[in-house]
Parts: sequence; structure tokens; C-alpha cells
Amino acid sequence: MTSSMGNDTKTESYSYPFADLADERTQDWPLVKSPWNIIALLALYLLMVRYAPKWTARCKPLQLRVPLFCHSLAMIFLNGYICLEFLTASLSLGYNFACQECRVSHDPHEIRVSWRSNWELRS
Repeated sequence: MTSSMGNDTKTESYSYPFADLADERTQDWPLVKSPWNIIALLALYLLMVRYAPKWTARCKPLQLRVPLFCHSLAMIFLNGYICLEFLTASLSLGYNFACQECRVSHDPHEIRVSWRSNWELRS
């Protein structure tokens, strides 16, 4: 009996931060529904950091000046667009930039702000 009780407690402690406190508007977004997606990406990243130097030791260096410049330029434009979206959406919603409570509504402008913040974290 105690083992099932312990499992229920573990399930509840897992469910609380990832399901009970989660924003229901973002549950269907990629990488948000479960922490296992992020854990898998982190594990893949750590494997690459550990083993990629061994795998690529015999390869000659690539000339990546132009692709890196294009990537940096794209990130500048993407982050500028995201900042502009935040500014226009937050001004139209009347946000207080100092401090305010978190709003949970299904207003399209609120979803727009949430979606842009998701892209900000990914860029």
C-alpha cells in the first residue's frame, strides 16, 4: 500500500508544475506540453558537445563566413519583428510596463503576445 501511495505523490508532484500551473492556451504548442521534449533536446546537445569533436577531427574546416552573416542578419530582422509585435500588441492591450498581473484570456491579441514570446525564446 505504501508503494502505491508513494507513486501517487510522485505523480502529483510531477503534475503540479507541468499541468496544474501551466497555461492552457499554450498546451498544444511544440516543446511546451511535456518537459521530456526539452530533456531529449538537451541530451542530444550534450552528446553533440561530447562526441562531435571526435567525429569531425579528420574533416577540414568549412568556410562559413557568408552563411553566418546571413544567419546573423536574419536573427536581427526576426528579433526586430518580435520586438515590434510586442510593442504594438502590448500598447493595444494597455499593458503596464512596470508591473501587472498575468492575464489569462483567449483574446487574439493576448495569444499573439504569447506566441511572439514563444518565438523570442526559440530565436
